[in-house]
Order: sequence, then structure tokens, then C-alpha cells
Amino acid sequence: MNKLSPPVIYYHSVAPALFDRWVQKFLTLPLETFEDQLDYLRANHFRALFFDEWLLYRNGEARVSGKEVCIAFDDGLLDNWVYAYPLAKKYGMRFTLFISPECVDPRPVVRPTLEDVWNGRCRASELQALGYLSWNIPFPTNSAASTTAVSPACTPS
Repeated sequence: MNKLSPPVIYYHSVAPALFDRWVQKFLTLPLETFEDQLDYLRANHFRALFFDEWLLYRNGEARVSGKEVCIAFDDGLLDNWVYAYPLAKKYGMRFTLFISPECVDPRPVVRPTLEDVWNGRCRASELQALGYLSWNIPFPTNSAASTTAVSPACTPS
């Protein structure tokens, strides 16, 4: 096993403000701080890896240059889609979601994102900071599964 592996930056929640009624609001990173971190990574030419790519480095199957980083979110809270994904896309970063099955909203709805606000399709006040992802992804019972959110700028052609 490779003794060096790229760092993993792990988040739960990012939002412009804390949601006072959420008992775990301490898990929320201010949106501005998250954007500053993404800006730093881009400005310093870091390459964001999906978790499966990170494992190649960790297992010694790829060489570490020192400019790789794995960004991950735990649980699959709605703010990962509403706020984190549009910012990751803006900065050309990718991240892996580790989704808890009990956090998946079964309704067939697609929630607006920060990108919709930027493009004038809705107001920032219409975004809800916390909730559940509305993606329909099959999961094993009682265990976290991972999926990846891909920015078009980072998708291989």
C-alpha cells in the first residue's frame, strides 16, 4: 500500500446560514468558506478526485503528484445539491457523495439550486438549505452507498 495518498476533505453540509431548527447545525460549513476553499484549490491547480480514483492512489496504483484532493460529502443532505454542486461545478471540482438511504426523499421532485439563482430562474429566498436529495438512486438497506456528482467541465469527452 502507498504510504502517501491524496488528502480527503470531508463535509456534511454547506449553507449560507445555519438552520436553527436542525439539531446538527454544527455540521454546516458557511457557504462563503466552502467557496473560498474551492477557489483556493482551483487557484493552486489541485485536481479533485472521485473516491474510486482516490483508492487507486491509496493502493499505490497511481503516483501522487501532490496536487490531488478528494472532496466528499456524507449523508446526501439537500444542501449538497442546492449549494455545493453548483459551486463545485463553477470551480471545476468534483466530489463524491456518500448517501445514507434514509436521507433520500422518495418524491419525484428536482429542487432548484444556486445555479438557478445565478441564472435568474428563482430567487435565493426560494432555496431551502436543508432537506434530502431527490435523486432516485438504488441503495442497499441500512448502509451508506456512494455515487458521484460530475461537473460537465470535469467529465471526460
